[in-house]
Amino acid sequence: MHIYLVGGAVRDQLLGLPDHDKDWVVVGATPQKMLDQGYQAVGKDFPVFLHPETKEEYALARKERKTGQGYGGFSFNTDPEVTLEEDLLRRDLTINAMARGDDGVLVDPFGGQSDLAERKLKHVSNAFSEDPLRVLRVARFYARFHHLGFEIEQSTFALMQQISESGELLALAPDRLWVEMSKGLSEPAPSAFIDCLCRCKAMASLMPEFESQFKHIDPLANAEQKVGKRVLSALNHSVHSQLTVEERWGIICHALDAQSLGDSSGPRNLLLNPPASFQTPMTLDVCERFRATKRATRIAVAVNGLLPSVLNAKRLKPDYILHLLEHVDAFRESSVLEPVVRIAQSINATDPESPSSQLASITLLLEAQRRCADLSARQYVDAGLKGEEIASAMRGARKMIIKDLMAENK
Repeated sequence: MHIYLVGGAVRDQLLGLPDHDKDWVVVGATPQKMLDQGYQAVGKDFPVFLHPETKEEYALARKERKTGQGYGGFSFNTDPEVTLEEDLLRRDLTINAMARGDDGVLVDPFGGQSDLAERKLKHVSNAFSEDPLRVLRVARFYARFHHLGFEIEQSTFALMQQISESGELLALAPDRLWVEMSKGLSEPAPSAFIDCLCRCKAMASLMPEFESQFKHIDPLANAEQKVGKRVLSALNHSVHSQLTVEERWGIICHALDAQSLGDSSGPRNLLLNPPASFQTPMTLDVCERFRATKRATRIAVAVNGLLPSVLNAKRLKPDYILHLLEHVDAFRESSVLEPVVRIAQSINATDPESPSSQLASITLLLEAQRRCADLSARQYVDAGLKGEEIASAMRGARKMIIKDLMAENK
């Protein structure tokens, strides 16, 4: 029985990076032998065990065979005869297919150390194409190491494109899609993650609504700027402004329904004559397809319906601004107004053609929210009003607050 440190920990050690998560492979053992030594079995699909003291994961060396579609379409062989090299052969990238034993000697059968030096993301074998999830994983590693100069090797990128065009990505479980999407958006270069998925045609398969935005002019922008380009720029800015993963998802989704909104009433009419409610069916469909969290969905829907108004608040009527604030529950702690504003600020900051009025509109909206939230119902209760009478009086007072604020900022 031999134990090896494998995967990301070995890679990060060679890169001089912290190795936060350590994974181990055990060669020559059986499940019973692991249990006899005090390890706790936790794996469902194949034998994985937790160390009795460190609680780190120890997996039996395994080979795998493709048996069906998607991420889970594999059968596994974990016999004690499976070698370390056979286990490493099943891994995605050469830089993740290295191991180190107790003696400290590096085991590198596929040239991972050389590819690290050359800043190259390269697949281990053609078995790479058997697991469609690897398309998203490679895009994620590209986003993680983009600042170090890593590039995807041409033959690996060709395999990613073949998988994307085959339809295999559609067989991935939605929950798994959100895990990979959220991880990719949390990497140091989230724009590189999305750009990579677009270039290898993965977005065309998983989210054709977004992919098509790279080919269309934004109907709500003042300049002729493609939405996709603006998304990538805003994602870059989101790193410096420390936007959350949910807010970065909102950047991606921010204009999914803009085409239909613009077609129904025109951007200018939409701003000056708001609909009774904000309809974002395409955004909701995409969020459901990716099993986005409730908060991520709420932010995506809010920013999609409200971004034009947020960026043009100075041009709106007081009634509409109050309608907007009420729509996002701006007077409660659970409001999504702050995330929408943070997204608007990232988009505004990365658009060289954006007028100064957009930043002023954002500032005005935040001040309107603050002043209206400070209004207390106590005075109306003391005046003897009840129920709907209080709500009506407070709404009228808030409208006057916004009207006065807009007069101050003319």
